[in-house]
Order: sequence, then C-alpha cells, then structure tokens
Amino acid sequence: MPDYIEKMILTNNEMKNGSEPDDTADYWEEKTAIAENLTNLINAKNKLHDIEEATNKKEIDVKNLVAKSKKTGDNETLNKIECSISDERANVEDILNQIYDTNDDVNAIKEKMGECEISVNIQMRENEIEHFVTKLERIEEDFKDLK
Repeated sequence: MPDYIEKMILTNNEMKNGSEPDDTADYWEEKTAIAENLTNLINAKNKLHDIEEATNKKEIDVKNLVAKSKKTGDNETLNKIECSISDERANVEDILNQIYDTNDDVNAIKEKMGECEISVNIQMRENEIEHFVTKLERIEEDFKDLK
C-alpha cells in the first residue's frame, strides 16, 4: 500500500505542477481538489506508518499476554487484546477507505481532463493570446506616447 500511495502522490504532484502558475495552466480549475488530495494522501501515509510502528511495538506484548492468558486461563486479557486489535483494524479500514476515495477523486480529475483536454488547452491558449494582445496594445500605446 505505501508504494500505491507514493505513486498517487507523484501523480498529484504532476497535476499540481500542471495547475500553476496561474489560470492559464491546464489543471488550474482542479487546483483546490489536487491540493486536498495531496494532503489526504500524505496524512494517510503518515497514519499508516504510525499504525505500523505501534503494531510492531505491541506485537511482543500481545504474544506475552496471549501466552500468559493460556497458562492462567485469563480470558479477560484476551478480550482486551481482541478489542485493541479490532480498534486498530477499524483505523486501518478508515484510512484505506480515505485512500480509495482519494484515488477515485484523482481518477475523476484525470478522466475529466482527458475528456476535455483539447478544448481546455484551446481555451487556455485563447486566454493567453488575449492576455498577450492586451499587453501588446498597452505597449503600442506607450510607444505612441513616446512619439
């Protein structure tokens, strides 16, 4: 899963680069969604890392408690372990659902941009031309003033 998240982060970073520097950029309209996706993915990656570390630390304790409860017949300890594992599982499932939702958002943006990429690029270029025409007119006016 970390590799999958890393690839989605790379994809979003490329999309982010395509949303800058201004409204002439190809992904400008999706800039907010891209930033939100990046934040969600980085948070999910960090949470999964934290859970993995916590699980690794608990693993030895759980093995010791299970061995102890087998010797003493202490089912209460096993119930606590089960609840703890269930809580961790729920956390992981929540994070995975968030990752899958973000993946759906990323794919939707890619699909949307793929469907309208040509018209979007044409519109972007049209906006750039209008912007440059305005600048050219301003420069021409400045030169007229200099004559």
